Amino acid sequence: MKNLINTFASIALLASLSAGAADQQVDLNTPRGSLIKLDIYNPGLPSALLMGPGQGCSPRLDMYGALAAEAKEKGVTLVRLYWAYCVADPQNGNPSDDLSTEKEDFSTALGYVKNELGLSDANIFIGGKSLGTFVSHEIFQAQKSLPGLVMLTPVCTDSADPNNHKNMFADYYPGLAAETRSVLLVQGNADPLCDTNHFQEYLKGKGNNFISLVTKGDHGLGIKNSDGQYNAELGAKNLQAISKWIFSWLK
Repeated sequence: MKNLINTFASIALLASLSAGAADQQVDLNTPRGSLIKLDIYNPGLPSALLMGPGQGCSPRLDMYGALAAEAKEKGVTLVRLYWAYCVADPQNGNPSDDLSTEKEDFSTALGYVKNELGLSDANIFIGGKSLGTFVSHEIFQAQKSLPGLVMLTPVCTDSADPNNHKNMFADYYPGLAAETRSVLLVQGNADPLCDTNHFQEYLKGKGNNFISLVTKGDHGLGIKNSDGQYNAELGAKNLQAISKWIFSWLK
């Protein structure tokens, strides 16, 4: 799994635009003694969304700023986790092979949301982007009292074999198909890690609790011009539209 994501770790991301910094930044130690960081937007609201990022260590203030702005309108605190490996080595850090340390990072952040922000499980949504979808999915499966999961750019295509792009959604997210709680999924139509046909094939016949959006964009949800360069304006509008869609469902 790690190698699959590493294949595309160098995909260019949309540059940050006008997104502001978080309202609060918190340092936490995990049980194993590693440092993680949280960006907290809109603190003090009655519900929260905790997001685990992708593999890269970019702050992606454009994405989380767009999410935070829409979250505020809907009365939701947004909490963005920085993986311990990114805090320790932003340039060269990598996740653990089995994602066990990232699961501990996420669980530590979730404990903070419950205990320090004072929110009950019923008011805490969790999610992630790319690598963060693997981690948050496992936490979601284990903690049945959480109401919903947000999956931004999940990984669903086996791109290792160029002659057989296999749909790996069920393999990568075991147990998800049987989920009865809300699951929101966002996929970019030019994402090499999740072919749109595979994305839609997996969701076919799922219950109404599976709510999906196919939007423009690559794995970073950036949009390129015909010359291959990223269009910052279109990318920003795309993130705003995605954020509005997400928080129209998280109630």
